[in-house]
Parts: sequence; structure tokens; C-alpha cells
Amino acid sequence: MGLTNHIYEYKLYDYLQNEMQLLAAGTDKTAIVHKSISLNILSAGPNAGAESFFVTYLNSDEIGGLRLREALMYFTLHPNNAVKDRVSFFASEKGHPIFRGPASWVFGKLSSIDDSAAIAQLTAALNQSIIDNYGFDTQLLTLLGLAEVANMSYLKANFSNVGLDKSLLELGERYINFKRASGTNKSQLIRNTFNKSMTRYERDEALGYILKNNKADLLKELGLLFDTDNGLVLSPELAQLATIYGYQISGSADNPIISAK
Repeated sequence: MGLTNHIYEYKLYDYLQNEMQLLAAGTDKTAIVHKSISLNILSAGPNAGAESFFVTYLNSDEIGGLRLREALMYFTLHPNNAVKDRVSFFASEKGHPIFRGPASWVFGKLSSIDDSAAIAQLTAALNQSIIDNYGFDTQLLTLLGLAEVANMSYLKANFSNVGLDKSLLELGERYINFKRASGTNKSQLIRNTFNKSMTRYERDEALGYILKNNKADLLKELGLLFDTDNGLVLSPELAQLATIYGYQISGSADNPIISAK
């Protein structure tokens, strides 16, 4: 734990990423160390080695525990069709709830909007997550998966009276509206809700949209960067997400420049 904290604090990702991947592949240490290693590989940002590491792990017959959850969480940020069939296995009512949540979100991202088969599978998954009431954001993440493919009318018709918390139904509505909005409307939705009602998962999606679509003007409006005597400073949230998504931000708070690493 001391080592992984040191890596994170001093941003030694590029230097130690390969070593961490090799250690994770062969280690017999405790689950929390596995989790820390996976999180640091994720935090280092996208590259072919990290992608191959998580794809190989997810397709292994010996997967399990916190390492599996972290692998699934990786693909919520970096969806990859190469794992869709494998993810589908966990994104069902038969999957363990600790894996069903992130797997459902990945499966939703890798499915087409309004896909009836995906909607049916994720509806069954969300109903089971409500019954399980397991924790680990299982209901929330399974809901996000369904919200990737279903519209709000469907969500209200099927989940208004089945034990889904009202706050989660409101989250589902926000997420569906965000996902289906046009570019201009999407930016306005971010302005209206980013610092008021968005959960951290929604904020991750919003920041991903900003970075990938070069909406740099939004960053200062959201209070995510500012100028100091030592130059531009990013909020910890923005700095981490930019690295995870593979971007860097330079310039000034009034004229930030987003570029791919």
C-alpha cells in the first residue's frame, strides 16, 4: 500500500506501469494490493499495454474478487467491444451484485440505444439489484447501464413503483437526458447540473465529454481550473480524469488548451 500510494502521489505511472502489470499478473498477495495495483494502472492513462492487461484479465478463467471489479470499472471509462460478450455474462440477474453493477454499465455503453435485447437484459439485472440491495453502488451502476439504452418513458413505466429510490430515478432521468442531448444542449446540461446534482459517475462522464470534444470553455465555468503565480492549476478531479482519459491541459484559465497526450 505504501508503494502504490507513493506511485500515485509522485505520478510515477509511466516508469512503473509495466512492472505493476507484471506484478499483478503473477502476485499471490492480498486482494487489497491487487486492487491498488489495478487502480494505479487505470490512473496512468490509456495505452496498449494497459488495455491488453485488462482485456486479458477479464477473459481469463481465473478471474475474481476485487481485481475483477476494478477490471470492469476500467471498461466503464474505456469501453472495448473485445470484452462485450464476457461482460454480458456478469451484466445479468445471475451475476454477483458486486460485479453486476459495473458490468451492466459497460454492457450498456457497448450496446446500441433502444436495443430491445439489451434493454430486456438490463431491466432484469436492475430488478435483481433492487432485490439484492447489496451496496457497492450496485443499483446505481446497473441503472446507468439501463439508462445507456432505454428512454425515460420506459424507465418510469418499469421502475417508478418497484423499490428503486426516488433519487436514483432522478439520476436516471438526468443521465438519459445527458446521453441523448445534442452537443449544445449537452453543454448546457453540464453547466446546470455539474456542481449541483451530479454524482461522481455522472461527473466522470461529463468531464470525458468535455475532454474528448474539446469543450475547454466549460472548464473555468465549472470552477475546475484557475491561474496562480506558478501557472495553471487544475482541480484534483480534473487532473485525475484528464490523465485517465489521456489528455493534458495547458494555457491559462481564460484560454485553456486541451490536447491528447
